[in-house]
Amino acid sequence: MEWQYSEWDQTLQNLLKSFQDLMGLFNYLLLMAAGDVDRVFKWMKYLQERGSLDPGVDLDEFRRQLEELAPGVDVRALAYGVRTHVPLVQEPSARAAWGYPGNPRFVTAEAWLGQPIPETLPPHDLILRYLAAFGPARAVDVQAWAGLPPLRAAFDELRGDLIELRDERGNRLVDLPDAPRPAADAPAPPRFLPEFDNLLLAWKDRSRVIADEHRPRIMASPVLMRPTFLVDGFVAGTWKLERDGPTARLRVEPFAALSAHAGEALATEGRRLAAFLAPEAGGHDVSIDESPV
Repeated sequence: MEWQYSEWDQTLQNLLKSFQDLMGLFNYLLLMAAGDVDRVFKWMKYLQERGSLDPGVDLDEFRRQLEELAPGVDVRALAYGVRTHVPLVQEPSARAAWGYPGNPRFVTAEAWLGQPIPETLPPHDLILRYLAAFGPARAVDVQAWAGLPPLRAAFDELRGDLIELRDERGNRLVDLPDAPRPAADAPAPPRFLPEFDNLLLAWKDRSRVIADEHRPRIMASPVLMRPTFLVDGFVAGTWKLERDGPTARLRVEPFAALSAHAGEALATEGRRLAAFLAPEAGGHDVSIDESPV
């Protein structure tokens, strides 16, 4: 009974915190809708110029600073404004080297990069850098990845710097002239991807890397994406790192039965990943579920 109560207590605390966060967002929107934009952005600018986020501060400390700077203003609402409009960088944490600590620390992007962040920037460089990573692609792919308005005009201006291709459906794609374009039958060794890897978010049509029927399986919740792995260049399942005493074990859950060759290659790559993620472990192993999820 005590265990059940503690579980319920933690669940209730999480719900209350979520409610507080939602109220902060709601109040921030009210501030903006009520025409209080100038006051909100004045404090954002002041915080940037003062360097309140450099050295890094956690969110609790940040809210305390806001209370001192803007007495009488809804601190959570103002914090939402800063977090959604001021470029911030989450500092790496020894408490969660490859994850997210419970109370992360932030610095301004300017302080982290050591240079000013321009308020406006033409999208041309972004398009070229996107294509270097994910091309060939369409303008709608860049828009979906970056959350930008239509980019057709910028693509047209870059036409002389790009080459045009067609996919198997006849869609027009563009790419950098000297970008590598391996043949369709080029070997694609197994690879493990972390949560929210850009490869899964890079295109509007994601069927080029994951089957539509598999997309719901990689979502642990509406806002949480599971780590995945690729076989022959396509998402073939999910994985997670587990501890079994001194051993760090990578548990692999494929969507369908794997061939013997794919399973062996995946196990070899998986042991390398386990050793990278848990170098302090006494041993590293890979477990591939025999019954596909």
